[in-house]
Amino acid sequence: MSLSLWSIPVRSETSSAPWGSWPKRTISTERPSISLPLITKGKAFGTFTLASTRRAAYGQFEKLILKKLAILIAPAIENSRLFQEAREQALALDSIGDAVMFGSTDGVVQFANQAFEDVFGYSEDESLGMNTFAIVPPDEASQADSREILKAAHDGPWQGEVRRIRKNGEEFDAHETLTAVRDRNDTVIGFVGVIQDITQRKALEKQLLQSQKMESIGQLASGIAHDFNNLLTAIMGYSQFGITALGPNHPVKSHFQTIQLATERAANLTNQLLMFSRRQPIKERVLDLNELLIDQGNMLKGTLGSGIELVVLPDIEPVTIKVDVNQMAQVLMNLAINAKDAMNRGGKLVIRATSVDVGEIQASLNPGAVQAVCSAQCLRRRRRDD
Repeated sequence: MSLSLWSIPVRSETSSAPWGSWPKRTISTERPSISLPLITKGKAFGTFTLASTRRAAYGQFEKLILKKLAILIAPAIENSRLFQEAREQALALDSIGDAVMFGSTDGVVQFANQAFEDVFGYSEDESLGMNTFAIVPPDEASQADSREILKAAHDGPWQGEVRRIRKNGEEFDAHETLTAVRDRNDTVIGFVGVIQDITQRKALEKQLLQSQKMESIGQLASGIAHDFNNLLTAIMGYSQFGITALGPNHPVKSHFQTIQLATERAANLTNQLLMFSRRQPIKERVLDLNELLIDQGNMLKGTLGSGIELVVLPDIEPVTIKVDVNQMAQVLMNLAINAKDAMNRGGKLVIRATSVDVGEIQASLNPGAVQAVCSAQCLRRRRRDD
């Protein structure tokens, strides 16, 4: 590489007038200057110009020194410019919320932005020089998938969902985009990966899927409940016809009454299905809990089986509550089922209704530990395993 240089005469004007006064005459002189191109990698990106304070022209020795000086300062100026550009790019990458890393072809991390530390937990000193596979779960399947992704990225940008692992060992779902970086000769010199933590998004998708499933189940339950109600209507009607036809003292009349009672309870179950599907509004009304316990007793006995004795103890005073009858019946059913599961060897289940001051319960337990059935009374259950 050769450097050409040229001299340019520079005109300067000096005043012979005293300091602070307007110059009355000037002396015009020409002084020598020299300009040299600043070249890196065979391309000029600027000039290095000097103007002498002497009238004598630059000598050959001075020109040689200036040539060497231009050769030395050109890379320094270019490197400073490139460093500033890289610094600006790094600041831009740090402002991105997704983790960005650059890895060489031999799998060494050479750059990682601030989000990389936030996502994976590795500091800048820890991430630089680490193996790119350190963020891949150690199981064989994940390692093999990452190797295949690297191969695919040679042909073009690859993106998809992957499993990654943080410094603390926690695995998480991520969306990754991997792009090969090529030099001027189209040779791959590394890979840039952009990694987005999608843990929260996956959780929301799971909730949405569960909600859709519950909606489908609700629609199915609603359809079954309506069809079942049609059947119960026929059973209820014909049992009533039987009671009317048999007369008040017929011995079979009690059987028809039992059928009618069971049909009413079955209708309550269908109402619960409709409430589950949110197609049936909750209907609260004031009732005596004692009556509800007695009414549900026979059904609860059938649920418990012969190995468990059920004892229902109503209060001597009315226990007035405001509640949806179907929901309260379901509460009692759940209590009976839980008791049955806890008494594998059989025993006695005692359900007692009584009025209790809610303030007494809240004074002995943490706030919110007890939910009252109504504002002033609640149901107290006692189970004894004999």
